[in-house]
Amino acid sequence: MAQLPLLNAQTGTTYTTVLTDAGKLVTLSNAGAITLTVPPSSSVAYAIGTSIDLVQSGAGQVTVVGGSGVTVNATPSLKFRAQNSAATLLKVATDTWQLVGDLAATVPAFGAYQSTLQSLTAATYTKISFQTEEFDTDNCFDSTTNYRFTPTVAGYYQLNAAFALSGASSEAYIQIRKNGSNFKSGNDIGGTAYGVTVAAIVSLNGSTDYVEVWGYSGTALNTGASQAGTYFNGCLVRTL
Repeated sequence: MAQLPLLNAQTGTTYTTVLTDAGKLVTLSNAGAITLTVPPSSSVAYAIGTSIDLVQSGAGQVTVVGGSGVTVNATPSLKFRAQNSAATLLKVATDTWQLVGDLAATVPAFGAYQSTLQSLTAATYTKISFQTEEFDTDNCFDSTTNYRFTPTVAGYYQLNAAFALSGASSEAYIQIRKNGSNFKSGNDIGGTAYGVTVAAIVSLNGSTDYVEVWGYSGTALNTGASQAGTYFNGCLVRTL
């Protein structure tokens, strides 16, 4: 009986494994990002204990995802670290796989600023909007609706925020709110406040916890919408 080839070279940006990949090396090469999908047992009946070796041979980062009903477990992520990184898929239950190998650490980070000014009612806290993203490594910042950061990795996060005012206010306060409640505040109560900043390290659970920025001006003013003056940024500094 002729022996099946042990190498399956793929050059597209998407690939779904097939039954004959069991025990093979699948190479994935493309300049763009690549998604490899593990199909459900109902469509491709791999035996439990099956292994599939994978190599990211091109510049495009490989991400492994499970098909309908399939769970793929991995630490620290389901993304390959770099070109020439290798990993192995191991089937451990009917629709459960383990991915082990040279995988990328997921370190959520974001930076956003206000590009459209906002009216602040006197002596009232208002959520500050940040419409323009500078970067958002894991798509955890909402810059269109809620203007909040909801990271997907549990850990301690360094957060920094500021807002500028269009004129002098009698007083100004800024809050980082966690899940709707004030967590840390900054203030300027000198009588000629033109803006205010706050910085903090906060523990976030990587699933439901979120943070927002709220501002207060003693005088009715507009915010000073700018990249330098009204911003919100942060990053993971250590996992829990």
